[in-house]
Amino acid sequence: MTTTTQINTLPELGNAQKSFYPTPAALAALLLDGPNWSRVGAVLEPSARKGDLAAAIMNMIELKKGYDYRRNQVDLDCIEIDKNLRHILTGKEYRVIHDDFLTFSTYKVYDAIIMNPPFDRGAEHLLKALSIQQKGGYIACILNAQTIKNPHTYARKSLVNKLTEYGAEITFHDGAFADAERKTGVEVAIVKVSIPRDDESDSSILDGLRADRSQRQQQPQAEDTDVIKEDFIDAIIDRFNFEAAAGCKLIREYRALLPYLKNAIDKDSYPSDMLKLKVDDHSYGDATENEFIRSVRKKYWSALFQNPKFTRKLTSNLQTELMGKVNDLRDYDFTFFNIMTIRINIEKKVIEGIHKTIIDLFDDWTVKYHWDEMSKNRHYFNGWKTNDAFAVNKRVIIPCYNAFSDYDGRFQPRYGTIDKLRDIEKVFDYLSGRMTQYDFVSGALERAERDQQTKKIHLKYFMVTFYKKGTCHVEFTDLDVLHKFNLYAAKDKNWLPPCYGKKAYADMAPEEQDVIDSFEGEKSYADVMSRADYFLSGPADTGLPKINAGAQKAMDLEATPTPAVEMTIDEFIASME
Repeated sequence: MTTTTQINTLPELGNAQKSFYPTPAALAALLLDGPNWSRVGAVLEPSARKGDLAAAIMNMIELKKGYDYRRNQVDLDCIEIDKNLRHILTGKEYRVIHDDFLTFSTYKVYDAIIMNPPFDRGAEHLLKALSIQQKGGYIACILNAQTIKNPHTYARKSLVNKLTEYGAEITFHDGAFADAERKTGVEVAIVKVSIPRDDESDSSILDGLRADRSQRQQQPQAEDTDVIKEDFIDAIIDRFNFEAAAGCKLIREYRALLPYLKNAIDKDSYPSDMLKLKVDDHSYGDATENEFIRSVRKKYWSALFQNPKFTRKLTSNLQTELMGKVNDLRDYDFTFFNIMTIRINIEKKVIEGIHKTIIDLFDDWTVKYHWDEMSKNRHYFNGWKTNDAFAVNKRVIIPCYNAFSDYDGRFQPRYGTIDKLRDIEKVFDYLSGRMTQYDFVSGALERAERDQQTKKIHLKYFMVTFYKKGTCHVEFTDLDVLHKFNLYAAKDKNWLPPCYGKKAYADMAPEEQDVIDSFEGEKSYADVMSRADYFLSGPADTGLPKINAGAQKAMDLEATPTPAVEMTIDEFIASME
């Protein structure tokens, strides 16, 4: 990095100023190498002298932001203690805001402080910069190396401790000023410190809320409300309450301070607000508590409905339906009662959805595709009722047209394919009772895409092979759950004798035995009877958080939510049924 500012002869320096050394271009380049300048806004140069380092900062900002900035458009503040040098800086159109950096005080927030302070006061100047940036920001500073290597004064010891605390990056450079405007053979150190922003550390609102929450958590719960709830639901409700309370307190604080935040002191001039507080981008006028609460509710209902602990076993159509209710739920408090009320309703729909999905899959894999390649799925049965396809074989073929990229033909399964296989896995999860939070389908297909593996991809209950002609061959590896799937569909369609699962094979009538022989055989039926708890039960679980007795008690005890203008909670539940 080179500077474009014309180097001027230094004015006669007083004794206090003789430890200033103008920054050589090469050293300035090292000093400025670090921050993402395209994202840096306000910058402070606290020992600007005649502007050499300021010019380098200006050039860097113009270069990295990619704009043809005029100097008065760059947010660069300069401080200079010498009045003659301040005159030079203002003549070059630099913004000079103060004289002595050690007495500087401001409410402005700087993204970066770039500095080459007097060598004999370097420790004090860098400590001052660290104090200004203690809430977060970047600092790059040139020091006499002895300031770091020989901390014999209180200021130097304090500085070294602070730099260690912040994990500062320190490099040493010999001969950096050998060819400078003011030459010196002193070894210098370049110190770079990046302090993360901590916007919460100075919030009296958050401090008060945290103290209140801590006090409530330490209080013993009354026996009649001491119930066991789902941990993750408890946690997300607690976070919602904390955020809602913080936002409402902020809005009330804003309203209280608003008379002092006008753009004019004279009330007769009809001053407007300098500071606007809005909720989302579509808010009109100043924010209100109700506007804010509706937005926070929407945010948390959306988060809940995307939490795999709450929805991990919902089929894709049920997840879509649930997300479609989020806007309506802005008018309902995010409470345990409302969450569980909706969960109960979802569970009813899940059971209905399981049944429909099982029957739809069964029909798809047997009857519906008999006119094409999928006819391999069909089995024929001529001994019971009039159906022509009574069971799904170990291998089926399903249509799948979006597993390969149209651009380059690479294997690239996307949501349509993934959702279809997920639904099959979820149905088999329900039937087998082997539900887990891990998404086997997504994980396996991601690995297959990475390796460009299209054949015999192992999933939880089956293997899949994809073909570019638009088919996916499914080979079931868990034959027990496949048999239960067939039993479920056959019983639903009344294809099995009413005594199925209730009588031993030997006790059946000959006609009933003929059906068993055609469907699965005596040996398989005996296995079903010996494992009736598995094969003859319904879906094992909905996969949703369970409501235990204690949780139900909590719902009964919790206050009924205030009816909203648009619909009551009962009407909302009815709309989902």
